[in-house]
Amino acid sequence: MPFTAPPIETRNLCKEFGDKVAVADLSLTVEPGEVFGFLGPNGAGKTTAVKMLLNLISPTSGEGRLFGAPLDDPGIRSRVGFLPEHFRFHDWLRQTSSWLYTPICTTCPTTKPASVSRNYSTWSD
Repeated sequence: MPFTAPPIETRNLCKEFGDKVAVADLSLTVEPGEVFGFLGPNGAGKTTAVKMLLNLISPTSGEGRLFGAPLDDPGIRSRVGFLPEHFRFHDWLRQTSSWLYTPICTTCPTTKPASVSRNYSTWSD
């Protein structure tokens, strides 16, 4: 059964950091099957908008939905992939701690896959 709710829907989504307006009144609907991208100069609010859609930061006002679910729905991130421009592992975490920390941030299950479980004991911290 195909999913019919818009993958992305926002109404008057705003984000302010102090008196700096990062995103102002973002209203859009991306229909199923459409391809959509944010274009703009550095500081235009593209990354901030994506982080609000993924509930990594909270909007100051407005509302949004992913696949028909509110942005704060804990299960919605399992349907979305996100690779930040400047991805890096946290320097303050050891390898095993980083591996265990990531699922907590992404609401993924913490069960180790079999291939990882076999090698887990050989990882060095």
